Amino acid sequence: MYRPLALLLIASVAAVGDWHGARSAERVVPNDNREAAGDLRDGVLTLRLEARLGDWHPNGDNAPGAEVPAFAEAGKPTQIPGPFIRVRAGTRVWARVRNSLPNDTLIVHGLYTR
Repeated sequence: MYRPLALLLIASVAAVGDWHGARSAERVVPNDNREAAGDLRDGVLTLRLEARLGDWHPNGDNAPGAEVPAFAEAGKPTQIPGPFIRVRAGTRVWARVRNSLPNDTLIVHGLYTR
């Protein structure tokens, strides 16, 4: 049986600080949630997540966009919604969350088991 883990973490980033204005952020890619994030080996899911700024265009590539904080797996583009975490009940999860937002405090909600 699969249980979603930390969906609030995946869906949003709450950041405190002034991150508006730079407009040098990478392009956010849509996540269709078909592929689970992380590396599962020997019953342990290892996740390396980063909170970064991304240039998000929810109404299409040619529509105006916004610079927003978003999650990504390390070495991959930022995604909205963020990386999809799915594990079987009883799976150990090792997660590293790196805050790469400039001058911000990252507040992560939703890291709990059900």
